Amino acid sequence: MKRQTSPNPGPRALILTALLCSLLYSGCGPLLPDLGAAPELAFGAASSSSGAPLRIPDPEATATLVYFGYTSCPDFCPQTLSKIRRAVNSLGRRGRGVRTILISVDPERDSPELLRRYLEGFGLQAAGVSPETAALRDAAHAFAVDFRRVESPESALRYTVDHSTRLFVIDARGRLRARLSAESSAADLVELLDRLLPAF
Repeated sequence: MKRQTSPNPGPRALILTALLCSLLYSGCGPLLPDLGAAPELAFGAASSSSGAPLRIPDPEATATLVYFGYTSCPDFCPQTLSKIRRAVNSLGRRGRGVRTILISVDPERDSPELLRRYLEGFGLQAAGVSPETAALRDAAHAFAVDFRRVESPESALRYTVDHSTRLFVIDARGRLRARLSAESSAADLVELLDRLLPAF
């Protein structure tokens, strides 16, 4: 009995295979999880560090990174923002469309102007928002973020704010693609964004 051999794929088949690969995989790596539609939030110009209304997800961004923190945070907030800067810078021009949004869990002290100056120090395409109490509570609930004020009467700061440290990654279609822990590295974020962002 003759062994049957598969015909060599023609150019059309090869092109279709490549297209299928690009749809199912980014860089032919594993497909990123889709965690559902990201929360849709809107903040007025008065609470935004940019002086313009702010929307989450950012409709003009290729990816939106959302983080809850505050300018007096001694550790996780500056570490996370520095991590974002390293990751985005390593992506070159592809990183220009990544928008970082910091939602302050300390609006009592974090004015929009203070947030603007704070974020400028990290060299990011970023905006901060200092929401009213009800808006902050709604935003935190939407992202399942916890925060609480901790009184420190002996400290010059008077109080700190304990808060969740997850970084939320949203794609250009408004889908939540990752919740990164504080233990994730800049390299982890680079790998994720590299698979999420357009090739050019």
